[in-house]
Amino acid sequence: MNKKLLKGKIMNIKRIIVLVLISASSGLLCAQRKTVNMSDRYGILTVTPLDKYTGAASLLKTNGVRSLTDVSYGDGFGGVSQKIHVGITPQGKDLTESYEYNSLGNLQSRTLPVPVLSEGTSGNYKQILKSAQEYYGHSNVCSRFAYEASHRSLLLKEFGVGDEWTGKAVSKKYSCNLESIPVQRCKRYLVSAGGELVESDSPYADGSLRGIRSEDEDGNMHWEFYNSENQLVLSRILDGDTFFDTYFVYDEYGNLVFVLPPGYQDHPDLDLYAYIYRYDYLDRLVYKKLPGCAPSYLVYDAAHRLVFSQDGCQRNDSLWSFFVYDVYGRVVVEGECSNSDKHVRTAGETVVLGTLMEGDTGLAYSGYQSSFDLVDPCVYVVNYYDTYDFRTRNGFSAYNFPEGTVSATGNLTGSILCTHGSSGFIYSADYYDINKRIVKSLSSRVNGGMDTYATEYSFQGRPLSVLHTHTDSSGYSLTERYTYTYDHSSRLTRVSHQYDNNPSVLLVEHTYDELGRLQTDKLDNGIYATDYAYNIRNWLTGIEGGKFSQSLHYTDGLGVPCYNGNISSMTWKSGAGATPRGYKFSYDRLGRLTDAEYGEGPSLSVNTNRFNEQVTGYDKMGNILGLKRYGQTSATGYDVIDDLSLSYAGNRLKKVTDRSTTPAFNNGFEFKDGIDLPTEYEYDENGNLTKDLNKNITAIQYNCLNLPGRVMFANGNSISYLYDAAGRKLRTVHVLEGDSVTTDYCGNVVYENGVPQILLTEVGYVSLTDGKYHYYLKDHQGNNRVVVDEEGTVEEVNHYYPFGGVFSSTGDAQPYKYNGKELDRKGGLDWYDYGARHYDSVLGRWNGVDPSCEKHYSWSPYVYCKNNPVLRIDPDGKDDYVINYHGQLQLMRRTNRIVDVLYASGTSGTVSKINPEWKNIKVFDKSILPALETNLGNNTSGADYFAETSSAYDAANIATFGIENTGVEWKYTAGYRDGEKKYIIGNSSRDYSVSTLEGINNNPFEGFQPIVDIHSHPSTQGASEHDMLNSKGKNGVSFGVYFKDNKTLYEYNSVRSNLNSIKMNSMLDLMRYTFRKYNENDEEE
Repeated sequence: MNKKLLKGKIMNIKRIIVLVLISASSGLLCAQRKTVNMSDRYGILTVTPLDKYTGAASLLKTNGVRSLTDVSYGDGFGGVSQKIHVGITPQGKDLTESYEYNSLGNLQSRTLPVPVLSEGTSGNYKQILKSAQEYYGHSNVCSRFAYEASHRSLLLKEFGVGDEWTGKAVSKKYSCNLESIPVQRCKRYLVSAGGELVESDSPYADGSLRGIRSEDEDGNMHWEFYNSENQLVLSRILDGDTFFDTYFVYDEYGNLVFVLPPGYQDHPDLDLYAYIYRYDYLDRLVYKKLPGCAPSYLVYDAAHRLVFSQDGCQRNDSLWSFFVYDVYGRVVVEGECSNSDKHVRTAGETVVLGTLMEGDTGLAYSGYQSSFDLVDPCVYVVNYYDTYDFRTRNGFSAYNFPEGTVSATGNLTGSILCTHGSSGFIYSADYYDINKRIVKSLSSRVNGGMDTYATEYSFQGRPLSVLHTHTDSSGYSLTERYTYTYDHSSRLTRVSHQYDNNPSVLLVEHTYDELGRLQTDKLDNGIYATDYAYNIRNWLTGIEGGKFSQSLHYTDGLGVPCYNGNISSMTWKSGAGATPRGYKFSYDRLGRLTDAEYGEGPSLSVNTNRFNEQVTGYDKMGNILGLKRYGQTSATGYDVIDDLSLSYAGNRLKKVTDRSTTPAFNNGFEFKDGIDLPTEYEYDENGNLTKDLNKNITAIQYNCLNLPGRVMFANGNSISYLYDAAGRKLRTVHVLEGDSVTTDYCGNVVYENGVPQILLTEVGYVSLTDGKYHYYLKDHQGNNRVVVDEEGTVEEVNHYYPFGGVFSSTGDAQPYKYNGKELDRKGGLDWYDYGARHYDSVLGRWNGVDPSCEKHYSWSPYVYCKNNPVLRIDPDGKDDYVINYHGQLQLMRRTNRIVDVLYASGTSGTVSKINPEWKNIKVFDKSILPALETNLGNNTSGADYFAETSSAYDAANIATFGIENTGVEWKYTAGYRDGEKKYIIGNSSRDYSVSTLEGINNNPFEGFQPIVDIHSHPSTQGASEHDMLNSKGKNGVSFGVYFKDNKTLYEYNSVRSNLNSIKMNSMLDLMRYTFRKYNENDEEE
C-alpha cells in the first residue's frame, strides 16, 4: 500500500485524509462501471484520532493511539463503490456498504451495511451482497432506484429493503397542472398592488406549473405544484376524492405573502385560517399573522438586525420587546419597553448598540447603555462576553463567582435572567478550556442557592465526567458525579452515578449489536436488563425485560399491515402482570389515527374494547370533531366514558359536548363536561387558552413567553408558575382548598415546601428522603410504564391510551408519565407540561399555538403530533436547536419566541438535553435552522447541511458561529437569485472539505448566482490546490478561505492561493465585506 501522508506537525488536526491506491494486481485501472471487474481501486483513507497523538504517521501505526478509520473506494467515475468502517463494530469487524450506478452515474442500488471480518475484504459487490443476505436473513437487502429514461434522470421509484416490501415502492410521477383533470387543477391566487389577496378568474394555463405526485408504500398520495421560479404553489394531500389543499401565494418579488391551508378552502376566512406575511423595501419580514392570532410586528435597525418586536398581547399593553447588540453583533440585553410605535419605527435609521460602562449603571444596573432610548425598560436578559469583569457587578458579587483562568475571548461568559412571576434574577457564568469547551458552569437558583457543574472531556470532546454541586440558602448541599465510559468506536457504554459520599452506582450499561443499534440496557448495577429488537429497516420491534416488555408490529401482527412506517398493532406486559395487553390501530390516508381497538391475551381477543380510543371525525385542519373513549365504569364494568363532539371557531376550540352519561370509575381519567354554554373556551390575542369552563378554569394569565403565570378556578383554587427568561420552570405553587404547596425546580433537584425531595437522574430519580434509587422502564415513545426501586419493588405501573391519558395506574410514586412529562392532575387540571406549552390528553390537543406551526402549514396549530400519537412524540414543545462538533443540527425543543436559538454543544453526537450555559445565538429567519437540520446529501455524496436565506445578518451570524464552535469546514456564499440578494450557508460534516453548491445532491440551489464564495479551514491557512481548481472559470466571484485561529480571510483565485489577507474579527466584518462586494458588483453592472 502506497501512502501519501500530510506533511508537518498536526497535533491539533482532528482527522487525517490519506489518498490510497490499493492494487489487487498489476495492470491499469479499467474504464468500466462494473466494480467487480476493476483490477485496481483508488480510495480515500480517513483516520479520526480518539487520543492525543504526535504526528500523522503515528495514526497509521499500532502504537496505542486509538482512532476510527474509514475507507471509501471509488468506481473510477467519481462515485463511491464501497465504504468500509474499519473495525467499528462491537466485535471489531468492518462495517461495509456497497453501491452501484447506472450508465448515467445515478445511484442504482445500495446494499445494507454488513459486518465482515477484516481479513479478505476485497470490496467485491456480489461477495458483500451474499454476506448481507446471510446476516439479515432476507434476500432483499438492497435499496433500488429507478429513474426516468431521459437526460433529466428524475427518480421514479425507490424500493426499500426487506422481503415484506418486495414490489412496494415510494414512487413519484412528474406531470403538470391540467384544468380538465380535477386532481391536477389549481386555483390561481395573486397579491394586489395594495398587498391584498386576489383569487384570479383566469386559472393557470395548462402546463404552466410543474407537478410531482408522490405515493408511499401504502398508496397514500400527495401532489405538489411548482411555478417557473421553482416556488411551491400548491400542496395537495388526497383522501380518496377529498383534497386537502394548501396554497402558497407570492408577491412580485418572490416573497411568500399568504399561506392558505385546507381549512381556508372550505371556509375562506383569512383571519381564522391564513398565514399572512408582509415585507419592507429591503424584503425584511415586518409583519406576521398566524391563523386566529393578532399580527406580530418586527422592526430592524440600520444593520438589518431585529431590534423590536410586538405581538398582539403586547400591543394591548403598549409594550415592545427589544434587543440590544454589542459591536460584534451579539445580543447583550433583551427585555420589554413602552416606547411609542412612532419612536420604535425610527430604529431603522441607526445602528442599535449596547456599550458596557464601568459601575452598576445602565439598563437594570447591568452596565450596558443603549444607543437607542428605551422608555421604561424592563430587562429580562443580560449577556456578558470575553472577560469575567462582570463578577463584581450588582447581583454577581453576592455569589463569589471565581475569576477565569483561561481566555474566553469570543465566548459568552456571564448572564442574568429575570424570573417571570417575581422580582428575582438568575446569575450564571461559564468557564472554558483552551479548546473553547465549557469546563465549569455556575448558576444561582430561585431558592437562594447555587449549582456548579464541572466537566472533563475526552480528546474528541465527549464528556468523561460531570461533577454537580448543589446548595440552597438553608445550608443544605448535595454533590453528584456522573462518569461516562465509551467503547473503541466512541459508543457510550456505561454511565455511573455517585450521590454525596454514597457508593457509586452503575446507572446504566449499554451494549450494541454489530450495526451499532442499542441491543441491551442494564439498569441499577445490571439488575434490570432490557433487550431491544429491530427489523431490517431498523424500526424498533421489541422491548423485552423482566418488568416491562413490548412488541411493535408494522407489516405483521394483528392489525392491518402498514408498510410506510405506521405501527399497525402493539402489545405489552407491565409489572408483575403476565397478561399481554394491546391495541390494533387504524389510520386514514393522511396517517391520522382513527381507531385504537383494545384487547388482551396473545391474540388480543380477551376483554376486548375495554379501553378503546376512537376519533370519529376530523376537520380539514386535523382538529378532532368527535372522540369516543371506553374505560372502567365500576369495579367490574367497562363502557363508553367519553362520547365527545367538539366545535371550533377556526382552529380554536369553542365547545365540547359529552353524550356519555356514564362516569369513569374511582375518579379515573375522562372528560368532565362541566358546563353547557355556546362558548366554553376562550383565547387571548396570541392564541393561548384563557378559559376552560368545563374544568372550572375561569382565567389563565400568561407572561411574555406565552407561558402560564397563573391558572384560576371558580372555587378559589389557583396554580401559579415561576419561569426564568429562557422559559425554564422554576416554581409551581398549588393553592387548593386553602392549602398551599410550593414545588421548586432547581436544575434536577426538586423541592417541596422548601424540603429537597428528589434528585432526577438520567434514568430515573433518587428519593432524597431515604437515598434510594428509582428507575423508569420506558416504552418506544419514552413513556414511563413502570417505576422500580433499587430493591426490585415495582412502585408504579402505567397504562396509556394512545393520546396519552392514563387509563390504569397502580401506585402513584411520581408525576412523570406520558413522554416522560410531568402530569399535573391537581384541582382537575390534567395537563402535561411539555416546557413551552401544555398538552390536554383528554382532548388530544395543545392549549396554545404550536410555535413551529409554520413548518406544518397544512395542520391546525393546536393539533398534537399530526394526530398520530402512536408513532410520533413531541419531546419538549420547544424550537431550540443544538449543533454538535461535526456541524450536525438537532431539534431539541420548541419555544414561543419569535426567534429560534442555536446552541453549540461541543460534543460529537446527539445530546439528551440542552445545557442552558452553552454558547448560543438567536436566528430570526425561522426557516434556516430546519433546513440546516436536513441532510441534502445521499449515500454517495455523504452529508450536506445547507440553507438559503435572504437575511444577511442570520447568514453571517450562523456561519461565523458554526466556524467558531464546530470542527468542520463551513461554506458562506452570497449572491443573487432572480435579482434579489440571497445567501447560502452550510457544511458537509467534514473537517477536510465542504461541498460546492453544484456538488450537492440534485443541485437544490440551481439558479443561484454567487458573487462571494467563502469556506473555512479548521487547521490550515490559504486555499488548497482543490480549492483553486474549483474556482477555475467562475468569473465575477470573490473566493476566500477563512482561518479561525487568526481570524483572517485569505482571498484566492485559480492561480494564486493567497491574493489578499483580510482580518475578520466578527460576523459584522463578514457582513461589511459582503456588502462591499455587492456594491462593487452593482457598480460594474
